[in-house]
Amino acid sequence: MNGPISVVEHYDIHGRLSGTKTIYDSLGNKSREEPFINGVLTGLVTNYFPSGKTESTVMYAGNRRNGDYQSYYPGGKPDCKGTYRSDRETGKWTCLFENGHTRKVSNWKEGTLINSREFTEAGQNAGNASSPGPKPADAESAGGQNKGAEPK
Repeated sequence: MNGPISVVEHYDIHGRLSGTKTIYDSLGNKSREEPFINGVLTGLVTNYFPSGKTESTVMYAGNRRNGDYQSYYPGGKPDCKGTYRSDRETGKWTCLFENGHTRKVSNWKEGTLINSREFTEAGQNAGNASSPGPKPADAESAGGQNKGAEPK
């Protein structure tokens, strides 16, 4: 029988989250680790597949994504990588097919998509370059259980 989602967290003498908060799914698999300092999400947040392999990592500072983001396929190969600044996508984001060929390259500025280009699995330009459009929904929230949604 499946159990409830469980959380292991530690608090300092002032009642603030301190150390690593670990979230487990209903089957007891570790699904997320979040580092806290003085109640503030700070450091590398890691999401896990049920297999235990890393699904994604993202740096946090002051409860905001601020630094490198990397996601992986279930087999461990890289999927998407990019950078956040003040909780917004910035710079070049690259997503790969499992075979290692580039799937999509997007350029972001302060959370706004500047342009993107998609490719076929064989590595050929798919001919569908785009300019600014609606920003994808972001499922990751500081201290939450949702896993990060990268700009794909």
